[in-house]
Amino acid sequence: MKNIADNLQTLQKQEAEFARTHKSDTDDELIAYLVKCSKELGRCPKKEDIIGHTYLKQRLGPWPRILERAGFKEKAKSEAEKSRK
Repeated sequence: MKNIADNLQTLQKQEAEFARTHKSDTDDELIAYLVKCSKELGRCPKKEDIIGHTYLKQRLGPWPRILERAGFKEKAKSEAEKSRK
């Protein structure tokens, strides 16, 4: 159990450091970071793959919308219809 607690604490520190480091980034810069991570992974990233995913969600919205903005998936029909209006 100690190992799990240590891993969680490490992850929380990484998330907090990411938020401090990237608080002045533009949305486009955050999306570029996600694209870079995707290239390193060689696939569409899951939120668990990304250091800073908590901050990205706070800034950019739900993970599926973030993936749409980054070009990893098509917009959901309801979202696409809203943007046409």
